[in-house]
Amino acid sequence: YNPDTGIITDVVQYYLKLREANKKGVANWVEEYTFTSAYGLNDVSPASMNTLLKDLKKANSSKFAKYHKYNHVSYEPELNCDCTCKQYHTCSIEFIDYEPYRECLQESVSCGAPELKNSGLFPFLLYIILNVKVVFNYI
Repeated sequence: YNPDTGIITDVVQYYLKLREANKKGVANWVEEYTFTSAYGLNDVSPASMNTLLKDLKKANSSKFAKYHKYNHVSYEPELNCDCTCKQYHTCSIEFIDYEPYRECLQESVSCGAPELKNSGLFPFLLYIILNVKVVFNYI
């Protein structure tokens, strides 16, 4: 973030292979991705987040596939996410209050997921920034 303005400029996601850390007695945090590079964004502004959410909702979105991979901390083998799964993810990104989230889930969707509503992007940005993951690596 920019310490002068307080504006978030990028997000770097790290993970920890907990089983390995426990075995070796050392926590080795590994960078999984940098948000702007991973999603091809210039910044993490609300406008960029809005554009990204629209892209995530598109049918056969490569950005959604990447999001889903990162959401599972690049766990191998990758888990399949069908249309219903995608709808749960995109609705939870877009809506943090239960009632709008529930309404989003009730919409009939194709594999493109529901259309973006004018709900604001702070829930999405907070979800990404606050979504710290630790891998329980059983491989």
